[in-house]
Amino acid sequence: MDFSKNPQGAICLLRLWPAGCKPPKSASALFESSELPLVSVRLTGKGNTADKTAKCLVGGYLSAGLKYESHQERRDRDVQTLSILSKDQDTGIAVTTCLIVYGSIPVLRSTITITNESKISNVTVKQLSLTIGGLTTLSKRWYEDYVLMTATNGWFREAQWREHSLPDIGLDDYRICELVDGHSGSQATFGLQNRGSFSSGSHLPMGVLKSRAAADTWAWQIEHNGSP
Repeated sequence: MDFSKNPQGAICLLRLWPAGCKPPKSASALFESSELPLVSVRLTGKGNTADKTAKCLVGGYLSAGLKYESHQERRDRDVQTLSILSKDQDTGIAVTTCLIVYGSIPVLRSTITITNESKISNVTVKQLSLTIGGLTTLSKRWYEDYVLMTATNGWFREAQWREHSLPDIGLDDYRICELVDGHSGSQATFGLQNRGSFSSGSHLPMGVLKSRAAADTWAWQIEHNGSP
């Protein structure tokens, strides 16, 4: 994991790659940097920048302004833990991000803890345990070279996996970043959601993004006691 600090002082995840592997360069000069704020949190009344809508879950003003305070590293045999504390002085919100790796296994576990240190109420309307960008930058034609896998999960038909091409779910090359208007991204988004308290009802809280050439595969699982 490589980190950077944005001009507002927020910690950003610059790149994520398996240990022992050299991170490749972006295939497109437009996306040489794919950093995103490590913490993505939204409070009532705190909106987004012009590049993204609230549905994208990234691009919030608060997330970009959560300033780094401190960090702590721990190790227990092969388990390594990095805890990063960030704070927003205006709202009194403090966020601790806990990143855990397990030896040479190419797995990262991430959790966040939000604390309201102010004397007023703050209503959290969104929080992400991890935000990663640049997963498809190996290819200039990422919209053709990668597919997304999701799974429905009914009572009698569990774990029904299927593939989606990225254009089929609205993620395509609009060439908007090549315009002179200064756009850094489109408003496109795709997501799945369950209802109620059954965390694996309707859809499994899992997904896979893989290249058609099997050059790389990214899989994730959301651990939650409600509907993710």
